[in-house]
Amino acid sequence: MIYRFLWGEDQIIQLKFPRQVVIYLESVNVPNEYKVKMDFGKQGVIDYRIPVIRFQEESIDEIKEKSMVILLPFKLIKLRRKIEAVRSKENISELRELYEDDIISTIESSYASGGITARDMDVLMGLTKMLFDHLYKDYEELKGVDKMFDHSLELEIDKYLDAIDEKDMQLEEKDMQLEEKDAEIAKLKAELAELRK
Repeated sequence: MIYRFLWGEDQIIQLKFPRQVVIYLESVNVPNEYKVKMDFGKQGVIDYRIPVIRFQEESIDEIKEKSMVILLPFKLIKLRRKIEAVRSKENISELRELYEDDIISTIESSYASGGITARDMDVLMGLTKMLFDHLYKDYEELKGVDKMFDHSLELEIDKYLDAIDEKDMQLEEKDMQLEEKDAEIAKLKAELAELRK
């Protein structure tokens, strides 16, 4: 929410709300919009309309135009029910086209045009692979399709987790060295105490 003060004859605070939208990644029977009644008491009731986007029905151009490239991995959901019903060569070919032409090409062209960063591209590629594995890993017929993901990108979060693991290992090593030093100091203190007697 953005607000600003307008001073003049009347003192006015203007509130500006960002555009609202409901996005369904997979839709069955959903309305074209939701209606929200905003009741301001004595000042009245305002009908507020929130449009609905059915993501799977959006074309690639519409997805780019509406800045929804970040949702592209979810295009893989589009064929899930179809492939569950019939695992034909045509369906597998359609999945390959969806992956190569719609998802990967759009992610790469969005990066090339400056719409997303290299990091965004890596994350989207990785998420696409993860979602593919989640949706289709149990289908024997789709084993060949998995070769589409030979570039197996590492997610940014994986890099951070690897760095944390490395630091943890270094800390454990330092702790062991400190324990050895503490044991050595304790031994020397005991010898010193023995010599003082």
